[in-house]
Amino acid sequence: MNNMHETRSERPESLWLARRMWLAAVAMEAVHQLLGVVRAFVDPSDIRSEMRQYYPSMPQDTLDFFISVSSVIALVFALSLLGIVVWLAVSWRLRLLVFFGAYVALRGGLVFFEEQQGWLFLIDGAVQIVVAVFAVLAIIFGARKDSIEWMSKVGELCGSARRLRYWLEDL
Repeated sequence: MNNMHETRSERPESLWLARRMWLAAVAMEAVHQLLGVVRAFVDPSDIRSEMRQYYPSMPQDTLDFFISVSSVIALVFALSLLGIVVWLAVSWRLRLLVFFGAYVALRGGLVFFEEQQGWLFLIDGAVQIVVAVFAVLAIIFGARKDSIEWMSKVGELCGSARRLRYWLEDL
């Protein structure tokens, strides 16, 4: 077991599937975050009415500016968190991703109880459900016994930087 290529050939298919599911979940989560910003620009009436309760005397232009800026800041923050999720997947820290997966699965289930209307909410809800399915599948594939055994072998074999290069070679 001196060679990284020997270990790669022994890698279980479930681990390969778990990694692909995490990548798909992250990609779809990015789409969900982008849809949130699009929703704020296309129909800001919900956000505007909420802000009117707290700032009744604020001019309309200022209110729209704050809605736009806050939506973009929220997108940057969300994409930064997704970068951390990608780093966790790349560095074989699949057990830490269980927390993200549990959150996404819960959020996907709560979509069924939302009372929003409109085509954009329908698309966004479908994307959230798809993200939840990908995350749950990734957790299931990553938690299989053969996946855990293989990850422990690779963890003993190399450090984080080599794991990153090793993971990128396989894409």
